Amino acid sequence: MYLTEKLKDMEENIKSILYELEKNISKEISHEVDFLLTVLKKICISQNIK
Repeated sequence: MYLTEKLKDMEENIKSILYELEKNISKEISHEVDFLLTVLKKICISQNIK
């Protein structure tokens, strides 16, 4: 019984770590996408493309 409880605790810990990782990765990706879109807009404006 004790081992099962420890395994469940470990599983919960792993799930929460994975969740945090996923959240951070998606934040970073969205920042990079925003940056790339901004750069693209500036290039388009400088080339008179809209």
